[in-house]
Amino acid sequence: MRIVMYADRPASFGGIETHMATLAKELALLGQQVTLAFPRILEDGLFADAKAHGVRVVKAGPQEVQELAASGKVDVLHAHSARASRLAHALQRRYPLLTATTLHGPGQLLPPWRHGRTAIIAVSGEISESLSQQGIPHITIENGVDLKRFHPRAPGLRRPRPLRIVYLGRVSPSKMPGLLALDQAAAFRQEVDVRYVADWAPRAQEAPSPAVEHELSGADLVFATGRGIREAMACGAAAAVLGVFWDGLVTPDTVSRLEWCNFSGRASREPPTARRISLLLRELLADPKRLEQLKTFGASYARRHWDARVMAEKTLEVYQRLKREAS
Repeated sequence: MRIVMYADRPASFGGIETHMATLAKELALLGQQVTLAFPRILEDGLFADAKAHGVRVVKAGPQEVQELAASGKVDVLHAHSARASRLAHALQRRYPLLTATTLHGPGQLLPPWRHGRTAIIAVSGEISESLSQQGIPHITIENGVDLKRFHPRAPGLRRPRPLRIVYLGRVSPSKMPGLLALDQAAAFRQEVDVRYVADWAPRAQEAPSPAVEHELSGADLVFATGRGIREAMACGAAAAVLGVFWDGLVTPDTVSRLEWCNFSGRASREPPTARRISLLLRELLADPKRLEQLKTFGASYARRHWDARVMAEKTLEVYQRLKREAS
């Protein structure tokens, strides 16, 4: 199938972009022809792996996407943002086009959809519940991780103390207080080393990178949200949810509840504070055995639940169902 995925946001460091890149690569491996479209491409390196597997990445705004739809060379237009979904709906009324939209967060407004030629995909139980309450048909497909790229280092290669901490993610203004709290909690602790694989950090310590797996595979503890948590756990690091809100450490007891909210922080909506983060650091530093258990748990859980190949297979099934229903 000829698939165009579109998001009306500049392609930079962020969960939607990495989701699209991962999904596109896996669909290409399943024999599909995939194009990723963004109005601007600020970090082309994010798509290097996808492009190496035949995915096209193009600069395209609404007009260019409309031209693609009009060309007759697109079978499925898959939207990954609110305005992109509105554009897909408008184009579907004009062209024989199948459309899908992935909701990456709750509360996203959708235009009226034409049954039989469109599909809505929720990435979490939280979003799915909201759609069900509105009576909107949908399918839930969680984010997947490229387990060939994100995996633990070989035994014996992990760094000794200090405790290596990584903050991972795109930083909006609403997330800055959490990073400041982390910086305050880690200040003057010689037993910890904090790296910010992000586009902003306190005291200009940011070091964004498209190859985040290299930092994650050497980390002991990762603070992130969403896909960052999944990637960290797949790399064998302990993970804590830190964004606009604080949901704390991902453990065997908390993982289901936090995963339901896509590791967003909305499970508890606690404000991130230096005290909360300090208590967590103190706990893990005092109990190295528990830290190692959490690392092992994370890698195992990711392998069992978040294989990107499964995400792509389920998504392709959605496209194929739409094609059958439209014929």
